[in-house]
Amino acid sequence: QQTLPLSQELVNHVKELYEPFTIEEMNEKIIELVKPPDCNAQVQIVFQTIEGLHKSVPNHLGDWYFTGDYPTPGGMKVVCRAFCLWMEGKNLRAYGLSSVLVSMHTVLVIGGGGREHALAWQLGKSQKVSQVFVA
Repeated sequence: QQTLPLSQELVNHVKELYEPFTIEEMNEKIIELVKPPDCNAQVQIVFQTIEGLHKSVPNHLGDWYFTGDYPTPGGMKVVCRAFCLWMEGKNLRAYGLSSVLVSMHTVLVIGGGGREHALAWQLGKSQKVSQVFVA
């Protein structure tokens, strides 16, 4: 989805990953991940539910951050990119110039004929290519 235009319908696949699990199951997994093996203390996750958030801050539209219901295609792209970076083991921001350049390529086209010109021209239009050099 990273290369889709912002006008095209995007799907939050990250949100879909969590759908099969209950809040309790996710809490248990978080505790398992953060609690050191030699810790004998009881650990609990304390959080505000979305319903509680709506009660405490009525008429506030900022719950997209917690629900995953991103109101803009740009926000949806950021969450999808963040997940891709996490899956690839890259510790990078999901937005900003440095993030974009990591997924882009620099291309060298060798030759001066019509085919090379056409190839360089098309590569220059690609969202996956940051620079095209022709030699």
